[in-house]
Amino acid sequence: MPVVVNYEINGLEGVNRRILNVKNGVAKATAGAINDLLKQARTDLVRGVTSQVKVKAASVRSRIKIRNALASNLSGSIKLQEKARIGLVSFGARATRKGVTYQIGKQTGRQTITDAFIAKARGGRRSDGTPGEQLSVNRVFRRRGKSRLPLFDLKGPSLNAVVNKNRIDAAVSKTINAKLPERVAARIKLLIERGK
Repeated sequence: MPVVVNYEINGLEGVNRRILNVKNGVAKATAGAINDLLKQARTDLVRGVTSQVKVKAASVRSRIKIRNALASNLSGSIKLQEKARIGLVSFGARATRKGVTYQIGKQTGRQTITDAFIAKARGGRRSDGTPGEQLSVNRVFRRRGKSRLPLFDLKGPSLNAVVNKNRIDAAVSKTINAKLPERVAARIKLLIERGK
């Protein structure tokens, strides 16, 4: 689900001629504009996902990677990690007498897993996605069969599936590509004012 932003500089019509005095001025302005919009795209992507599923924004944001544009390469991308699944504990999991309850969708009610439990586990990742090497973090587990082991760490839905199902990536791409010329113009104006 990469959202890619490419921008071609075909001509300098309408570009203020003073930008030509700035070394690589148009390329610098364009790369800066792309990078501004990639940050905006990350925010829009996080908002889109959190509007559909009941999860903290930090948990989604930590799983998004941005590749910035350079003056020498006017292409940048934003990508949600392919295996971006968040632990079920992040979806408001609570231990009850009947098992573990949680809520994934904003429009759905709480669901129960009768044979699950919440326990502290060492290592892995915290619920927000950051490494937790020597920390004890809560996780939701389930056993298979009657034996104590193995334990299965339960996860929520794939964030890529949430993005694709709700077409969040298409909306984000459309928005940033529509705003790109305006951002390039603003960046060119800024470079001219600075004179660098």
